Amino acid sequence: MLKDPSGQPYSSVVARGHHVYPFTFQLPPEHLPPTFKSQIGNIVYTLETKLSRSMRVSSKAKAEFHYAPSYVVSMPELMAPQYGSKEKKIKLYPSGTISMDIKIEKMGYYPGEGVNVSAEVQNNSPRRIKPKFRLYENHTFIAKGTRKLVNCVIFKEKGEIIEPNSKSTVTKVLPIPPSHPISILNCRILKVEYSIRVFLDVPNASNPEIDFPVLVLPLQSVPGATSDPKSDFGIWNQPPGGNVNSSPMPPSAPPGQLGVPGYSGLPLSPFPAPGCSGPSAPPCYVGP
Repeated sequence: MLKDPSGQPYSSVVARGHHVYPFTFQLPPEHLPPTFKSQIGNIVYTLETKLSRSMRVSSKAKAEFHYAPSYVVSMPELMAPQYGSKEKKIKLYPSGTISMDIKIEKMGYYPGEGVNVSAEVQNNSPRRIKPKFRLYENHTFIAKGTRKLVNCVIFKEKGEIIEPNSKSTVTKVLPIPPSHPISILNCRILKVEYSIRVFLDVPNASNPEIDFPVLVLPLQSVPGATSDPKSDFGIWNQPPGGNVNSSPMPPSAPPGQLGVPGYSGLPLSPFPAPGCSGPSAPPCYVGP
């Protein structure tokens, strides 16, 4: 039964005419995933009302409402910088070594923010190499014992060519589109993850690469350094593709996992292979 703003139930007898019943309701205290819609899977919240009448079929109406959670962000974990390093030896003639040290200023970002990436590249080889940067959006759908991955490049950038036997520092900003969904990791049927890949384009050789996780937060998240990391977002640690660390805080979740409110965590989805670009482009990788 509906109750008025003071908590008293409305009368069950409705006279002839037009009536308006203001009311409020409390969402469940559990940490619910945000609203999300795609061609493969959705998270939708609806409010349904029913009008019961004697000797008549009940009338029903339903309306959707948008839900975006508000978290108390653990600042030391999500705002700490990420570091990664990778070295590659080129054995075929002409031989040499290539190394890169990558820094990302933090892990947690808001929609519309830019991810600052700094790459220090040492080219001790006779080959010309080019650093490249990509921002991925990774969706995982789980239903009836099967899993489908939909991963796509939403932004890519490249640096200038680094000449043989030289050293260069490249800085790029990868924007997170404000229209894209926030990270979802506390839902059993789907996940939304973001990642950044930095790699060196080496002619006639495999490309060394490093992957970094990125967490896109709700805009109404409240910064707070005193919050309990176990009840908020934890940190990703040691994703595949290179030696990556978050500093200075130690990991609060097992390697390859992320702690989320009300969620025990699952291994990170495989990072995608490069291939497509653009926020509206069709999926470049769909796998079981």
